[in-house]
Amino acid sequence: MNDDRRDERAANQANERDDHPIEELQSLLQPVSIGFFDRLHRRINRRLLAGQVMHLTWYAPFTVFLEFVSMLMGLIAGAAPDEQEARGRE
Repeated sequence: MNDDRRDERAANQANERDDHPIEELQSLLQPVSIGFFDRLHRRINRRLLAGQVMHLTWYAPFTVFLEFVSMLMGLIAGAAPDEQEARGRE
């Protein structure tokens, strides 16, 4: 119970601090350079691409293996009724 109250007080104090900007830092405000957002987008896209390549590298072999297994199971299941029909005709 006391821990909950402490957490609430700490959260309220943090919110109060976040609501007021720091006046000393306003004088240090600088304009954003022209290429900043381009560099930011390229960096984000590079990380996304790296993550997608790692995902593909990790899951592609497993997916190919599952496809081969399902193909083999399909061949076995597809061949079994034909053999039974051939035996029934004899």
